[in-house]
Amino acid sequence: MSPGKPVNVQVSFELEVRDKTGKLLKKVSGASRSFVSIFLQWLLTGLVSTPYTFKDRGGTDREVYTHIPAQSGVDVEFINMDVKGPADDVNYGILVGYGTTSPAPGDYDLESPAPNSELKAYETTLEECGVSGNETYATFKRVFENVSGADNTINELGLAAKYYRKVGTDERGPWYFLLIRDVLSTGQTVPAGATVTVRYTIKVTT
Repeated sequence: MSPGKPVNVQVSFELEVRDKTGKLLKKVSGASRSFVSIFLQWLLTGLVSTPYTFKDRGGTDREVYTHIPAQSGVDVEFINMDVKGPADDVNYGILVGYGTTSPAPGDYDLESPAPNSELKAYETTLEECGVSGNETYATFKRVFENVSGADNTINELGLAAKYYRKVGTDERGPWYFLLIRDVLSTGQTVPAGATVTVRYTIKVTT
C-alpha cells in the first residue's frame, strides 16, 4: 500500500440521540476498528468451501458450512450472514450494550448486551448502498427506544449475523454470531423515553 493511501476497507459508526419529541440531543461518530476473528473465519468458509468452527453469541462452538452439495429431491433452506434483525429481536443486527472492556479478537458477544426490555430494538435495515467514485459502501441502521423508565448509558456497539442451514433432515441453527464489537471512548446517555439511532457503514476503496 502506498504511503498516504486510504485503508482499503473502512468501517465507521454513528449515534444520534433524540428526545421523545424528536429533537436531536447529541450526535457522535467514529471509526470502527473492531472486526472480530469470527468475521474472517466466516468469510473463509465461503472463499474456500470448507467448514470452520467458531463460537456463537452464547459461547457454544458451531461448525458453519456455506457450501451446499448438489442433491436431488431434497428440501434446502439457507440463510448466511443475515444482519437484518427484525424488531424486538436482539439476537442479531446492530446491537448496543453497557460493557466497557476493550475489544479483543476472540470476542463472540457484547460484554453486557442491553436487553430489549430496556432499549427496545426496531428493525435493522440496509439504509443505503452504492458506488461513489472509487468507493463502494453499505450503511445499516437500527433505532433503539429507551423504555426502561430511567436513563441508560451505551458504552459498546456491535453487529451480529444469523446463520441457518437445512438440507433434508440435517438442520443447523438458527445460530447468531458477532462480527463487529466497538467500545465508545465516552459512554452516551439515552434519557428515559428517548431514542438512539445507530448506523454502521462499511466502505471499500478501490
